[in-house]
Amino acid sequence: LEKLGHAYARKSQECKNNQEAFDENMKKAEQYYRACVNIRPKLEIVNILIQILKNTNRLDEATAMARKAVNKWPGYFGGWLLLADYESLSGMPETAKVFYKEVLRRKPGQKEALNNLKMLEMKK
Repeated sequence: LEKLGHAYARKSQECKNNQEAFDENMKKAEQYYRACVNIRPKLEIVNILIQILKNTNRLDEATAMARKAVNKWPGYFGGWLLLADYESLSGMPETAKVFYKEVLRRKPGQKEALNNLKMLEMKK
């Protein structure tokens, strides 16, 4: 299933100029990745699935999946980063700061988290 997901994701990139084909291949890739996660959750697959959801403008779904991933794998800094970004975009700067600090606790020096945290602290 994981290999099929990779194949459809790769195929979608080959037909970026054809929106209908791109969408169809991304849907198939997403289905295979979701099946993988349901059978045997792996952080790498969750990460790919979150990226697919973000790239197809489904930030709420991506954030929900990141929340589940962070609960299962607390050291998953990518999930914390997505949660922080979502909180920041939702007008919840204090929660975003907490999540950015979690990212930095797990991956010190992560540039995006550092920059976004600085921007939020400057807005005080």
